[in-house]
Amino acid sequence: MLEFFNTLFGQIIVQSIGFVAMALGIASFQRKKRNSIIAFQMSASSLWMLQFILLGGYTGAIQNGIAIVRGAFFAQKDRLRWVSSRITPAIFITAFIIAGIFTFGAEGPITLLPVAAMIIQTVALFCNNENRIRYLSLMVSPLWLIYDFRTGTIAGVICESFTICSIIISLIRFRTKRNTKAEDLSKDAVKDSPEQ
Repeated sequence: MLEFFNTLFGQIIVQSIGFVAMALGIASFQRKKRNSIIAFQMSASSLWMLQFILLGGYTGAIQNGIAIVRGAFFAQKDRLRWVSSRITPAIFITAFIIAGIFTFGAEGPITLLPVAAMIIQTVALFCNNENRIRYLSLMVSPLWLIYDFRTGTIAGVICESFTICSIIISLIRFRTKRNTKAEDLSKDAVKDSPEQ
């Protein structure tokens, strides 16, 4: 079965999986709410995991598998008090490190890149501030970019480039909205102030 994915048609399917994952990942940063960002990223992680398995990128596959579980927990952060505890991200960070140790023998030092990326992303997703999530995610993309290039996922390389652009656009877009709202409020305050 895996031999099929070494054929031209098989490689087209493998790379297509990555392009769907890429679309979901990029779209996640255009979502306004934290849980919506997490849901999109969980879907993307599922597809990245499948693609990395088919490409032999076992570190990437395992890291994305853990990320799916992490997303399910973090989505409950507002509902379940114990998920909001600092121990929750520490558990996932530990899981990412342990998984990286197990795959280090198969992939070598390149394993450190997705492990570091997932640690930073775990910190980002635990934040309540959407902009902080976006800023920390800017640190994640270069690490995945190098790993994706090494593993051979065309979509992954393109995705991280687009993700960087998408995050920057979303930061500008939401900052512009916030500045416009602040200007409107200050104009209203000036209008409502008593004349001297």
